Amino acid sequence: LLIQRNDRTYRVVLRGIRAQECMKDGCFESEGTLPNLLVLCGDHGMSETGSHGGSSEPEINTPLVLISPAFKRKAGFEEPGVLEQVDLTPTLALGLGLPISKNSVGHLISAVFEELSLREQLRLLQINGHQLSRLLQDSSPTFHKEDGYEQFRMAEKSHGSWMKLYVDGNTSEVLSNMGKKVLKQYLEALKAMSSALSKQLGKYDMYSMIMGMIFILQVLFLLLLAMPEALSREAVVDVPLASSLLSLPFYLLCLFGSALHVLICTSAGGPCYLCSLPWVLVFIVILMSSAFTCALASMAARRMSTGNKTPTKFPFRTK
Repeated sequence: LLIQRNDRTYRVVLRGIRAQECMKDGCFESEGTLPNLLVLCGDHGMSETGSHGGSSEPEINTPLVLISPAFKRKAGFEEPGVLEQVDLTPTLALGLGLPISKNSVGHLISAVFEELSLREQLRLLQINGHQLSRLLQDSSPTFHKEDGYEQFRMAEKSHGSWMKLYVDGNTSEVLSNMGKKVLKQYLEALKAMSSALSKQLGKYDMYSMIMGMIFILQVLFLLLLAMPEALSREAVVDVPLASSLLSLPFYLLCLFGSALHVLICTSAGGPCYLCSLPWVLVFIVILMSSAFTCALASMAARRMSTGNKTPTKFPFRTK
Protein backbone atom coordinates (compact mmCIF):
# COMPACT_ATOMS: atom_id res chain seq x y z
CA LEU A 1 0.00 0.00 0.00
CA LEU A 2 2.78 2.39 0.91
CA ILE A 3 4.51 1.67 -2.38
CA GLN A 4 1.35 2.34 -4.36
CA ARG A 5 0.81 5.69 -2.68
CA ASN A 6 4.31 6.98 -3.45
CA ASP A 7 6.27 7.77 -6.56
CA ARG A 8 8.41 5.55 -8.73
CA THR A 9 11.47 5.89 -6.47
CA TYR A 10 9.99 3.47 -3.96
CA ARG A 11 9.27 0.98 -6.73
CA VAL A 12 12.90 1.09 -7.88
CA VAL A 13 14.08 0.51 -4.30
CA LEU A 14 11.63 -2.38 -3.92
CA ARG A 15 12.90 -4.06 -7.08
CA GLY A 16 16.46 -3.65 -5.81
CA ILE A 17 15.62 -5.26 -2.48
CA ARG A 18 13.94 -8.17 -4.24
CA ALA A 19 17.00 -8.56 -6.44
CA GLN A 20 19.14 -8.77 -3.30
CA GLU A 21 17.10 -11.74 -2.13
CA CYS A 22 17.99 -13.48 -5.37
CA MET A 23 21.66 -12.55 -5.02
CA LYS A 24 21.67 -13.93 -1.50
CA ASP A 25 20.87 -17.35 -2.97
CA GLY A 26 23.69 -17.11 -5.47
CA CYS A 27 21.69 -15.92 -8.49
CA PHE A 28 24.20 -13.20 -9.34
CA GLU A 29 26.97 -15.77 -9.59
CA SER A 30 25.09 -17.90 -12.08
CA GLU A 31 24.01 -14.93 -14.18
CA GLY A 32 27.43 -13.32 -14.13
CA THR A 33 26.24 -10.08 -12.52
CA LEU A 34 27.70 -8.26 -9.55
CA PRO A 35 25.90 -7.66 -6.23
CA ASN A 36 24.32 -4.26 -5.79
CA LEU A 37 24.78 -1.83 -2.93
CA LEU A 38 22.14 0.23 -1.14
CA VAL A 39 23.50 3.34 0.60
CA LEU A 40 21.31 5.05 3.20
CA CYS A 41 22.63 8.35 4.54
CA GLY A 42 21.62 11.88 5.47
CA ASP A 43 23.17 15.21 4.59
CA HIS A 44 22.51 16.73 8.03
CA GLY A 45 21.04 15.94 11.43
CA MET A 46 18.51 17.85 13.48
CA SER A 47 18.50 19.49 16.89
CA GLU A 48 15.90 18.90 19.57
CA THR A 49 14.05 22.02 18.46
CA GLY A 50 13.83 20.80 14.86
CA SER A 51 16.46 23.10 13.34
CA HIS A 52 19.62 22.23 11.42
CA GLY A 53 22.64 23.98 9.97
CA GLY A 54 24.47 24.51 13.26
CA SER A 55 27.52 22.79 14.72
CA SER A 56 25.93 20.86 17.58
CA GLU A 57 26.39 17.09 17.82
CA PRO A 58 22.81 16.15 16.81
CA GLU A 59 23.09 18.38 13.75
CA ILE A 60 26.42 17.11 12.42
CA ASN A 61 25.99 13.40 13.20
CA THR A 62 23.92 11.43 10.68
CA PRO A 63 23.45 7.68 10.16
CA LEU A 64 25.19 5.81 7.34
CA VAL A 65 23.96 2.33 6.42
CA LEU A 66 25.45 0.18 3.64
CA ILE A 67 23.38 -2.84 2.61
CA SER A 68 24.60 -5.47 0.15
CA PRO A 69 24.47 -9.26 -0.18
CA ALA A 70 28.24 -9.13 -0.67
CA PHE A 71 28.66 -8.32 3.03
CA LYS A 72 28.92 -11.13 5.52
CA ARG A 73 25.82 -11.49 7.67
CA LYS A 74 26.59 -10.78 11.32
CA ALA A 75 24.66 -12.01 14.32
CA GLY A 76 23.26 -9.13 16.35
CA PHE A 77 24.25 -5.48 16.19
CA GLU A 78 27.63 -3.99 16.91
CA GLU A 79 28.32 -0.52 18.20
CA PRO A 80 28.56 1.69 15.10
CA GLY A 81 31.83 3.42 14.38
CA VAL A 82 32.26 7.13 13.73
CA LEU A 83 33.22 8.10 10.18
CA GLU A 84 33.75 11.31 8.29
CA GLN A 85 31.40 12.23 5.47
CA VAL A 86 34.36 12.64 3.11
CA ASP A 87 35.26 8.94 3.59
CA LEU A 88 32.27 7.92 1.50
CA THR A 89 33.76 9.28 -1.74
CA PRO A 90 36.91 7.10 -1.99
CA THR A 91 35.01 4.08 -0.63
CA LEU A 92 32.32 4.21 -3.30
CA ALA A 93 34.83 5.10 -6.03
CA LEU A 94 37.05 2.07 -5.42
CA GLY A 95 34.04 -0.14 -4.74
CA LEU A 96 32.73 0.71 -8.22
CA GLY A 97 36.16 0.34 -9.82
CA LEU A 98 36.51 4.08 -10.51
CA PRO A 99 39.48 6.38 -9.81
CA ILE A 100 39.31 8.51 -6.67
CA SER A 101 38.68 12.20 -7.22
CA LYS A 102 41.91 14.18 -7.21
CA ASN A 103 40.79 16.58 -4.47
CA SER A 104 39.15 13.99 -2.23
CA VAL A 105 40.44 14.18 1.36
CA GLY A 106 38.70 11.07 2.71
CA HIS A 107 40.08 7.60 3.39
CA LEU A 108 38.65 4.15 2.78
CA ILE A 109 36.09 2.66 5.14
CA SER A 110 37.94 -0.54 5.93
CA ALA A 111 34.85 -2.44 7.08
CA VAL A 112 33.40 -2.30 3.56
CA PHE A 113 36.30 -4.29 2.09
CA GLU A 114 37.02 -6.70 4.92
CA GLU A 115 35.58 -9.64 2.90
CA LEU A 116 38.22 -9.18 0.20
CA SER A 117 41.54 -10.98 0.25
CA LEU A 118 44.43 -9.39 2.11
CA ARG A 119 46.23 -8.65 -1.15
CA GLU A 120 43.20 -6.81 -2.57
CA GLN A 121 42.74 -4.81 0.64
CA LEU A 122 46.37 -3.71 0.64
CA ARG A 123 46.14 -2.71 -3.01
CA LEU A 124 43.06 -0.53 -2.41
CA LEU A 125 44.68 1.14 0.59
CA GLN A 126 47.82 1.78 -1.43
CA ILE A 127 45.77 3.46 -4.19
CA ASN A 128 43.99 5.68 -1.67
CA GLY A 129 47.27 6.51 0.07
CA HIS A 130 48.95 7.46 -3.19
CA GLN A 131 46.07 9.82 -4.02
CA LEU A 132 46.19 11.46 -0.57
CA SER A 133 49.98 11.81 -0.62
CA ARG A 134 49.87 13.53 -4.03
CA LEU A 135 47.18 15.91 -2.79
CA LEU A 136 49.25 16.61 0.32
CA GLN A 137 52.29 17.43 -1.82
CA ASP A 138 50.28 19.87 -3.95
CA SER A 139 48.61 21.62 -1.00
CA SER A 140 51.42 21.91 1.56
CA PRO A 141 55.07 22.92 1.01
CA THR A 142 56.02 21.08 4.21
CA PHE A 143 54.30 17.82 3.27
CA HIS A 144 57.43 15.77 4.05
CA LYS A 145 57.15 16.79 7.71
CA GLU A 146 53.66 15.33 8.09
CA ASP A 147 53.52 12.15 10.16
CA GLY A 148 50.98 10.56 7.86
CA TYR A 149 53.22 11.04 4.81
CA GLU A 150 56.16 9.34 6.52
CA GLN A 151 53.93 6.52 7.75
CA PHE A 152 52.63 5.96 4.23
CA ARG A 153 56.15 5.73 2.82
CA MET A 154 57.07 3.16 5.47
CA ALA A 155 53.85 1.21 4.77
CA GLU A 156 54.67 1.15 1.05
CA LYS A 157 58.11 -0.31 1.75
CA SER A 158 56.61 -2.95 4.04
CA HIS A 159 53.99 -3.65 1.38
CA GLY A 160 56.75 -4.25 -1.17
CA SER A 161 58.47 -6.72 1.15
CA TRP A 162 55.16 -8.50 1.77
CA MET A 163 54.47 -8.75 -1.98
CA LYS A 164 57.90 -10.28 -2.51
CA LEU A 165 57.10 -13.08 -0.07
CA TYR A 166 53.63 -13.48 -1.56
CA VAL A 167 54.92 -13.86 -5.11
CA ASP A 168 57.54 -16.37 -3.92
CA GLY A 169 54.69 -18.55 -2.72
CA ASN A 170 55.22 -18.15 1.01
CA THR A 171 52.10 -19.34 2.86
CA SER A 172 53.41 -19.35 6.42
CA GLU A 173 51.88 -17.55 9.36
CA VAL A 174 54.65 -14.97 9.08
CA LEU A 175 53.16 -13.75 5.78
CA SER A 176 49.72 -13.36 7.36
CA ASN A 177 51.02 -11.47 10.40
CA MET A 178 53.17 -9.24 8.23
CA GLY A 179 50.19 -8.45 5.98
CA LYS A 180 48.04 -7.51 8.96
CA LYS A 181 50.83 -5.23 10.20
CA VAL A 182 51.08 -3.53 6.79
CA LEU A 183 47.27 -3.16 6.76
CA LYS A 184 47.39 -1.40 10.13
CA GLN A 185 50.21 0.89 8.94
CA TYR A 186 48.22 1.87 5.87
CA LEU A 187 45.08 2.63 7.90
CA GLU A 188 47.01 4.82 10.38
CA ALA A 189 48.78 6.66 7.56
CA LEU A 190 45.54 7.29 5.66
CA LYS A 191 43.79 8.63 8.75
CA ALA A 192 46.71 10.95 9.53
CA MET A 193 46.93 12.33 5.97
CA SER A 194 43.16 12.73 5.75
CA SER A 195 43.12 14.62 9.05
CA ALA A 196 45.97 16.90 7.94
CA LEU A 197 44.22 17.70 4.65
CA SER A 198 40.89 18.35 6.38
CA LYS A 199 42.56 20.82 8.75
CA GLN A 200 44.07 22.68 5.80
CA LEU A 201 40.61 23.16 4.31
CA GLY A 202 39.65 25.18 7.39
CA LYS A 203 42.68 27.46 7.12
CA TYR A 204 42.17 30.69 5.22
CA ASP A 205 44.83 32.77 3.54
CA MET A 206 44.38 35.65 5.98
CA TYR A 207 47.46 37.55 4.78
CA SER A 208 46.26 37.73 1.16
CA MET A 209 42.70 38.50 2.27
CA ILE A 210 43.80 41.39 4.52
CA MET A 211 46.07 42.87 1.84
CA GLY A 212 43.22 42.66 -0.69
CA MET A 213 40.87 44.45 1.71
CA ILE A 214 43.47 47.18 2.33
CA PHE A 215 43.85 47.76 -1.41
CA ILE A 216 40.06 47.96 -1.89
CA LEU A 217 39.73 50.44 1.00
CA GLN A 218 42.52 52.57 -0.46
CA VAL A 219 40.73 52.81 -3.81
CA LEU A 220 37.43 53.54 -2.05
CA PHE A 221 38.87 56.39 0.04
CA LEU A 222 40.64 57.75 -3.03
CA LEU A 223 37.33 57.94 -4.88
CA LEU A 224 35.60 59.59 -1.92
CA LEU A 225 38.29 62.24 -1.55
CA ALA A 226 38.50 62.91 -5.27
CA MET A 227 34.74 63.11 -5.82
CA PRO A 228 34.29 66.82 -4.89
CA GLU A 229 37.08 67.85 -7.26
CA ALA A 230 35.74 65.59 -10.02
CA LEU A 231 32.27 67.15 -9.70
CA SER A 232 33.54 70.74 -9.70
CA ARG A 233 33.51 73.01 -12.72
CA GLU A 234 37.15 72.33 -13.53
CA ALA A 235 36.62 68.53 -13.19
CA VAL A 236 40.32 68.11 -12.38
CA VAL A 237 41.48 65.62 -9.79
CA ASP A 238 44.89 66.23 -8.26
CA VAL A 239 46.36 63.00 -6.81
CA PRO A 240 49.75 63.90 -5.30
CA LEU A 241 51.54 60.64 -6.24
CA ALA A 242 54.72 62.36 -7.42
CA SER A 243 55.21 64.24 -4.17
CA SER A 244 54.40 61.07 -2.20
CA LEU A 245 57.28 59.19 -3.84
CA LEU A 246 59.73 61.75 -2.42
CA SER A 247 58.37 61.80 1.12
CA LEU A 248 59.89 60.08 4.14
CA PRO A 249 56.67 58.22 5.13
CA PHE A 250 56.68 56.54 1.70
CA TYR A 251 60.09 54.94 2.28
CA LEU A 252 59.18 53.97 5.82
CA LEU A 253 56.00 52.25 4.60
CA CYS A 254 57.96 50.42 1.90
CA LEU A 255 60.47 49.21 4.47
CA PHE A 256 57.74 48.13 6.88
CA GLY A 257 55.75 46.35 4.16
CA SER A 258 58.81 44.47 2.87
CA ALA A 259 59.82 43.37 6.36
CA LEU A 260 56.26 42.25 7.14
CA HIS A 261 56.06 40.26 3.90
CA VAL A 262 59.35 38.47 4.56
CA LEU A 263 58.33 37.70 8.13
CA ILE A 264 54.92 36.27 7.17
CA CYS A 265 56.14 34.24 4.18
CA THR A 266 59.05 32.67 6.05
CA SER A 267 56.88 31.65 9.00
CA ALA A 268 53.65 30.73 7.17
CA GLY A 269 52.71 27.11 7.74
CA GLY A 270 50.00 26.91 5.08
CA PRO A 271 49.66 27.98 1.45
CA CYS A 272 49.69 31.71 0.75
CA TYR A 273 48.94 33.30 -2.61
CA LEU A 274 51.04 36.43 -2.11
CA CYS A 275 53.98 34.37 -0.84
CA SER A 276 53.89 32.29 -4.02
CA LEU A 277 54.29 35.37 -6.25
CA PRO A 278 57.75 36.53 -7.47
CA TRP A 279 59.49 38.90 -5.08
CA VAL A 280 59.82 41.61 -7.76
CA LEU A 281 56.07 41.65 -8.35
CA VAL A 282 55.35 41.73 -4.62
CA PHE A 283 57.77 44.66 -4.16
CA ILE A 284 55.99 46.59 -6.93
CA VAL A 285 52.67 45.99 -5.14
CA ILE A 286 54.21 47.24 -1.87
CA LEU A 287 55.48 50.38 -3.65
CA MET A 288 52.03 51.08 -5.12
CA SER A 289 50.26 50.49 -1.81
CA SER A 290 52.70 52.77 0.05
CA ALA A 291 52.30 55.50 -2.59
CA PHE A 292 48.50 55.24 -2.39
CA THR A 293 48.61 55.52 1.40
CA CYS A 294 50.79 58.64 1.32
CA ALA A 295 48.65 60.18 -1.41
CA LEU A 296 45.48 59.52 0.57
CA ALA A 297 46.99 61.10 3.68
CA SER A 298 48.04 64.15 1.66
CA MET A 299 44.60 64.51 0.04
CA ALA A 300 42.84 64.11 3.40
CA ALA A 301 45.07 66.80 4.96
CA ARG A 302 44.44 69.11 2.03
CA ARG A 303 40.69 68.53 2.27
CA MET A 304 40.71 69.28 6.00
CA SER A 305 42.72 72.47 5.56
CA THR A 306 40.37 73.65 2.80
CA GLY A 307 37.33 72.95 4.94
CA ASN A 308 38.76 74.84 7.92
CA LYS A 309 39.40 77.99 5.92
CA THR A 310 36.68 80.61 6.38
CA PRO A 311 36.13 83.40 3.90
CA THR A 312 37.62 86.77 4.92
CA LYS A 313 35.00 89.41 5.66
CA PHE A 314 35.82 93.03 4.73
CA PRO A 315 33.97 95.84 6.43
CA PHE A 316 31.51 97.65 4.18
CA ARG A 317 31.13 101.39 4.64
CA THR A 318 28.99 103.86 2.83
CA LYS A 319 29.39 107.56 2.74
